[in-house]
Amino acid sequence: MRVLLLIFCLAIFSNTMGQVPAPPVVNKPTNTTPVSGTLKWKKVGVANYELTNENGTKLTNVQKLSRLNSDSIPYLDKSSRKVYLLPDAHNTSVGTTGNVVKIYENLPKDFVLSNRYRVASYINDNYESGDFVRVKNDYIKFVPALNESYTLKNAYRTTADWHFGQVNKLDATYDNSYWLKTEGTKYIFIKEGNTIDYSTVTTKSSGDDLIVNINNTPTYILKGFYTIASYTIKPALKYDASLVNTKPSASNSGCVKGDCINGWGKYNYENGYYDGFWSNGKKNGYGAYIWDGSGRYVGNWENDTMDGYGVYYGDDKTYQYGEWENGKLNGLGYTYTNEEWKRGLYKDGELSVAYEFFKNNKETGCVSGDCQNKFGYMVWENGDSFVGFFKDGRLYMGEYVFANDDNYKGYFNAQNEFDNMGVFSFVDKSIYNGRWTNGKYDGKGYYHDKDGVQQIGIWKDGVLVTPMK
Repeated sequence: MRVLLLIFCLAIFSNTMGQVPAPPVVNKPTNTTPVSGTLKWKKVGVANYELTNENGTKLTNVQKLSRLNSDSIPYLDKSSRKVYLLPDAHNTSVGTTGNVVKIYENLPKDFVLSNRYRVASYINDNYESGDFVRVKNDYIKFVPALNESYTLKNAYRTTADWHFGQVNKLDATYDNSYWLKTEGTKYIFIKEGNTIDYSTVTTKSSGDDLIVNINNTPTYILKGFYTIASYTIKPALKYDASLVNTKPSASNSGCVKGDCINGWGKYNYENGYYDGFWSNGKKNGYGAYIWDGSGRYVGNWENDTMDGYGVYYGDDKTYQYGEWENGKLNGLGYTYTNEEWKRGLYKDGELSVAYEFFKNNKETGCVSGDCQNKFGYMVWENGDSFVGFFKDGRLYMGEYVFANDDNYKGYFNAQNEFDNMGVFSFVDKSIYNGRWTNGKYDGKGYYHDKDGVQQIGIWKDGVLVTPMK
C-alpha cells in the first residue's frame, strides 16, 4: 500500500469569540493503481455471498449493504470498518466467484451511501427508511422508527460512482420541523422529511424573526430569519408569543446592515442585494450578490466588479466556476449549461480552449482527465478526492473533498496548501469564505459556525484580528 504523504498541518486556533476549527490535512497528488485486495467472493445462494481471505478463511462479521440499483454489491466488514465491492455480482449464477475490491475505509456507524440512482442511510449500521427532501447536495431525512431527523451530507450524486458520507442528527424539535433560508427572503420548510403545503402558509415579520401561520393560525417561529446565513438548517420553534422578537427590523433599501463603506455590510438594490466586504464604498473582497429570480454569485470582488475566484449559481440550474475578470469568466473555469459541462480556458465568458475529460480506467489515482496540466479527477485510497485544474502535477484550483465530507473550493499554492481565495465547508455546516495564506485564514474573511454564529473581518495566521461585525 502506498504511503500517503501529508503536505501541511494546520493548528487548531482560537480567538476571543471561541474556537474556530482548522481544516484537515490535504494529500499530495500521486498516480496510484486500483486497490485490489486478496479477498475473494462466491455466490452461495440466490442473494447470498461469501467473502474469504487469502487463506480461504470466511469473513463472518460482514454486512451486505444496498446495491442502489447497481449490478455490483457492497459489503461492510464491521470489524475493520472497510467497505468492499463485489463487481457485477448481482446477476451471476450460484457458484460464481470473483475478486473483491476495497472502495472505502474507516466508515462510521452512521453513514449514507449513494449514487445517481438511489440513496440509502444507516444509523448504527442499521438501514433506516423514511422520507427526505433534497437541499442542494444534501438530503434532510426523517426516520419514523427513531422519530428523529438527519442530514445526509453530499448524498445527491450525478454519477454512478459510489459515495459514502456522514449522517448527522439534527437538533430535536417538538414535531420534526426545520427550516433554512435560501436567497433573500425565500425559505424551505421541512416537516417529517417533506416540504409543507405552502398554499396553507402565510408569514409575518417580527423584528429579525418570521412568524409562520398555518391556515391563518400562528404555528411556528423562525428565529433570526433575517440575520441567519443562507442554507443554515435550523429547528422551527413552536409558536409562543413570549419568544417573538419585537425589535424593529432594518430598512428595506440601501445599506440595511453593517458598514457599506469600509467594512462588512448588506446593501439592497432594485434587482437583489449584496452581502459582503466593502472598501471606499465599493464591493471589494469576498461577497455574495443575489439577483431576484435569477441566481447568485459568491466570490471575490474588485472595485464593484466580479473579479478573481468565484462561482455563479443560476436559478435555472446553470453553473459558472473559476477565474473572473470584468464581470465574466476570464481564465480557467468550467460551466454547466443546457445539461452540458464545459471545461478549459475562458475569455470574456466564452470557452476559448476546451479541456477534454475522460475516464482513465482506474479506481484511485488520476481516475479521470489530465492531472498534470489540465483538468482532472484525483482519488486517494483513504477516500479523499479532488476535481479541478492541475499545474505541473499539483493542485491549482478546484474542489477537494475529504473522506469525512469536509470540502474546500478554491486555489492552492505550490505546496498544495489552501491559498489566495477559497471556501471551506465543514461537515457540521460551519463555513469559512475568504482569503488564505499557506493554509490558514489570512486577510478578509467570513466564518460562521454550525449554529450560524458569525465571525467577520480581517484574519491573520488563522486568528480574527480585526472584527467587522
